[in-house]
Amino acid sequence: MNVEVRMTLAIKILENRQRKNKFFNLDLDVAKATTMTTNLTLVHIINEESLFYPLSKEDIIASEAELLIFVQYF
Repeated sequence: MNVEVRMTLAIKILENRQRKNKFFNLDLDVAKATTMTTNLTLVHIINEESLFYPLSKEDIIASEAELLIFVQYF
C-alpha cells in the first residue's frame, strides 16, 4: 500500500478591498509512506521558507486560516 499526503493552507486576504480565498501547498517533513497506520502525524516545519514564518497569531486568526489535509492511498 502506498500513501501520499498533501497539506494546503486556505486563508482569506484583502485584495482590492475584497476578501478573497487563497490556497497554498505546505511542505511536509514526510509526504509519502509505504504503509497506512491508524495514526499519522503530519509535520510542517516553520522556518524562513514557511508561509507561517512572518505571520503573528493575530494575522492567522484574522485570515480565518484553515488547513486542508488530502490523503491518497492505493
